[in-house]
Amino acid sequence: MVKIDEGDQDYITKYHSWEELGWPGIKAICESFKTVGYNKLYSMRLWKSYIEDEGVRAICEFLHGNISMLCLELMDNKISPLGCEFLGRAMTPGPKCAPICFLKLDCNNFGSRGVENLCNGLKNNENIKMLSLCYCGIDEKGARPLFECLIFSKSKMEELILTGNKLKN
Repeated sequence: MVKIDEGDQDYITKYHSWEELGWPGIKAICESFKTVGYNKLYSMRLWKSYIEDEGVRAICEFLHGNISMLCLELMDNKISPLGCEFLGRAMTPGPKCAPICFLKLDCNNFGSRGVENLCNGLKNNENIKMLSLCYCGIDEKGARPLFECLIFSKSKMEELILTGNKLKN
């Protein structure tokens, strides 16, 4: 049993799952965290959990105003351009923006349209240090939005990983 209590040293700092939760599962988890105002979670990794866009929406609602989340990995979760739009909005700088430094969305086939939606929020983000978009079906149309993220004067991005995409020259 894990206790979620600010006075207890046995609190959850990481939520990592390799189980197929689906969007209802992650929505229930995120709503639970949000309901109790939980702010100790700094890492969420969901690999092949198949949370889809509705699961991403639930995560973004939890992230709104969350000051502790630093690492978000949503690998192979059937995220579409709509899910990227939710993430882009959640990553738009402002007082309620989570300070995520590491974002990994590998193996979600959202393509260049998804990258554009994501980058709408990331292009002015000062927190992102590492962005991984491997095997996401991105073509040459996705290069411009990524370029806009990289040229932001306050950008702290150190690593952009695009392996397995057909960006061309």
